[in-house]
Amino acid sequence: MTLWNFPEVLAFFKLASALAAGCTVVMKPSWTRSGHRRPRRSRHRAGLPPRRRQHRARRPRDRSYLVTQGMTVPRVPYASGCEGCLAVCPQRSDAEPERMPPMTDGVATTELWALVEEAEIEALAGGPADTQRFTVGGAIVLLGPSGSAVITVAGDALGHSGVWSAEEVRQVGPAPAPVTKRLLGGPEAWGADESSLPTHLAVRLAEGLLYLGTGRLRHAETTRPAGGGEPVLESCLLRIHTRLSRPVLERVRPPRPAPDLPDLGWLEHVNEDRAVALEQFVTGWYPAVEQPQHPSSVPAGSRSLPGSLQQLYLPAEQRPDVLGRHNHILPWHEVLTDPLGALLVFGVENQGGFYWGLPWTLDEPEDDPAVWFCEFDEKPIAEQEPLSGFLLQFSLFEAAMSAHYVGLADSLSDRQVQQLTAPLQRVPLRPFWPQAHTRFYVAPGLVLYVGDAVDDGKFDLWAGATHRSALQAIPESDVKWIRFDG
Repeated sequence: MTLWNFPEVLAFFKLASALAAGCTVVMKPSWTRSGHRRPRRSRHRAGLPPRRRQHRARRPRDRSYLVTQGMTVPRVPYASGCEGCLAVCPQRSDAEPERMPPMTDGVATTELWALVEEAEIEALAGGPADTQRFTVGGAIVLLGPSGSAVITVAGDALGHSGVWSAEEVRQVGPAPAPVTKRLLGGPEAWGADESSLPTHLAVRLAEGLLYLGTGRLRHAETTRPAGGGEPVLESCLLRIHTRLSRPVLERVRPPRPAPDLPDLGWLEHVNEDRAVALEQFVTGWYPAVEQPQHPSSVPAGSRSLPGSLQQLYLPAEQRPDVLGRHNHILPWHEVLTDPLGALLVFGVENQGGFYWGLPWTLDEPEDDPAVWFCEFDEKPIAEQEPLSGFLLQFSLFEAAMSAHYVGLADSLSDRQVQQLTAPLQRVPLRPFWPQAHTRFYVAPGLVLYVGDAVDDGKFDLWAGATHRSALQAIPESDVKWIRFDG
């Protein structure tokens, strides 16, 4: 049983019946950092023996397809270790595609990274007579009985379909119902399971179409019409089975000129005036919107809040994202007391797993009170920094998490962390987040945080940037990135 959702109550709904039936249960933790601690504590309280030490659960790697020049090898069981692979593994960045002989069953094949005619791409989907053609977000999507094809335009602009990184193509919608159904999977008019049909990727250059091979859906965002009905695909990421080389990437995603990146002037005020440091950081990182959505500052006569929290609401009037897009600082009119009446809850995790509170009193609040991290019915834990430092750390964390351009890696050694952070400046604050101590490093237009991984002495890293070029501040290394948008 594989369970990804959080909070863990969703997992325990299924655990009870399985355990009652005498079944052995394998529970895979969620990606959230606290997603595995509660089962461990509950097991201990119930008097069950500790689990046997195993390797730390990794995020899944896609090994459903192995792609080579000239053909696509369909889904095959993945054998542990490279000796079990029958073709080039797409997870090995050092592997070069191996030239395979053309197939002889009459199915069209196309060489990777070759210039082709549009008719050849149509043939991969099933031929012009049987292929439907759609225009979605500036891209052409072909649906046929033999597969699908997504043809984007060379470029690098947010909000447009195109190659996003060496491993991903971004398709921006909204997409019509046939495209939504095909890309999300499910039976269709062709009488086959759509998840078994390949999706071919190509980019339109001035000299013709460049074939990138096949890909599969990695992430999708959908909406439902107000009156009900089938979901509409708003955007999705298609993972390219064969990683693009740097020369190919620069052809299909030409570099854009770097804008003026946010500077690090705020860093000078961290130890002197954190309110100034916070204001300079958020106003430099987040662009102002034309009209504020609603006043965020605390009006006179309302609940008394510490001054540093009130100061965060001021830039949020024209920059709503200041209050967080992943986790959230509550607007002043939503701040409330916890069930015990001991804390004033002002920050919440995005799925309700934990919250942050301040000591609640009828008297005037402290200027810079302690911040308490609260998870379910666990005993509250104090953050290492008081409110002024916490709000700066929260803002740095949210800036990285909500950035358009991201670098993500896990299970890093101390040597790798030092190598990646050496050119960056450390933010002089004590670690953030009691459950997984997190430290911040910055460069112009870049926030990188390193968190302690659990149980194995390794580290997790997340970098967020305002522009793709800002990721260049991260040096070359032997790190195997889960995602890197540079």
